[in-house]
Amino acid sequence: MKKSLFDKKTDSQSPEELEKIINQYSKKDKSELFSDLKTITENEKKNGNLSDAQLEEVSKNLMPMLNPSQQRKLKDILSQIKG
Repeated sequence: MKKSLFDKKTDSQSPEELEKIINQYSKKDKSELFSDLKTITENEKKNGNLSDAQLEEVSKNLMPMLNPSQQRKLKDILSQIKG
């Protein structure tokens, strides 16, 4: 069974395990990444581990670090995964 990126055990994963996860995602194209993000988000919401309010909070914290183009992209992604 695949571990979720939101898995509570992520903090205890070894650097090697994290590198494996990063490598797995680095080989995917944009549509595959978005599909995975949407699936993970939906599953985490169903399991009560993620809410739209939490997504908004993350967005609020990231926005100051992004340029205008990145901000628009993040808003677009959030609108799609909050659906």
